[in-house]
This record gives sequence, C-alpha cells and structure tokens, in this order.
Amino acid sequence: PGLGEMNTMSIEYPFISPAPYGKLSEEEVEAVRQTTDEAIKQSNNRNYDKALELLDQCLQVDNINLNAYYLKAFIHTNLGKKKEACADWSILAGLGQVEAIQNLAKFCKN
Repeated sequence: PGLGEMNTMSIEYPFISPAPYGKLSEEEVEAVRQTTDEAIKQSNNRNYDKALELLDQCLQVDNINLNAYYLKAFIHTNLGKKKEACADWSILAGLGQVEAIQNLAKFCKN
C-alpha cells in the first residue's frame, strides 16, 4: 500500500457469540458516556436513586456497559442491597469480569 493507505484485517472468532445488538452510533456512545458521568456525580453526592435511574438508562442503550454494572453494584453494596449487588456481579461475571466472579464467590454464597 502507498502512503496514506491502510491495511485492514478481519478476524472472526466463531467461539465468541455476536453482540446482542448492532454497533452503537457515535451519538449513542456519547450519550451513554455523559449519562454515566452524571450518574457518577449523583453517586458521589449520595443521590443513589438518581444515579441508579441514570445507570438503567445507560443499560437500555448499551446492555453490556461494564462501568454501569460496576457502579450499580457499588451503590447497591453501599445501600446494603446484597441481592441487587449480587445480580449486578452475576451479569458482570457472565461478561467475563474476574473481579465480579470473585465478589460473587465472596459475598453471594447462599
């Protein structure tokens, strides 16, 4: 290739299931980022209900948003809502998050 041209390579992983939705648009990515930032501010101000509401909005657009699930688990833990925190960690564990798997094993034994 000449200067300014890029090589592209496509790799397929048949063992990885496809995303449950199409690729997010730039506008959706930015909206999720801004909403997550606002949820963090609300959480830092101890407005946990508002933060959880915002995080749920993020997850309606991007249902594999790791940051949203981790923040939800953190808030639920702070509120003493073990069942809800364990549900968040369970989703994260399903997405391959080692920390969530460890938290499930440590805090969510029946």
